[in-house]
Amino acid sequence: MDKYLDPEIYNKYKQQVLDMSLAVQYYVGVEQQRESSCLSDGEIAQRLGLSVQEVSEIRTIAENDLMPADTWMKSDEEKRRKAKAFFSKRLHSASEDQD
Repeated sequence: MDKYLDPEIYNKYKQQVLDMSLAVQYYVGVEQQRESSCLSDGEIAQRLGLSVQEVSEIRTIAENDLMPADTWMKSDEEKRRKAKAFFSKRLHSASEDQD
């Protein structure tokens, strides 16, 4: 497979890969009825005539596309808040140890 997935291949197979995938979860606001779910990337690749790498890439990008943009922003904010609290606590603890 080339370094990048061809957008035409992605667009052509995106829904089929999601419909067959093990990894699709039900996100808030997104519900899908799937007829042939729970296949591995290898099994999907065999059925669609693609490489396992192509199916993995399609699935990964498609799953990310399912997430609303504000979910990514909230996740980023939460990670920053937790990191700031962790390092603040660590710095506070280190300064107490020096006293």
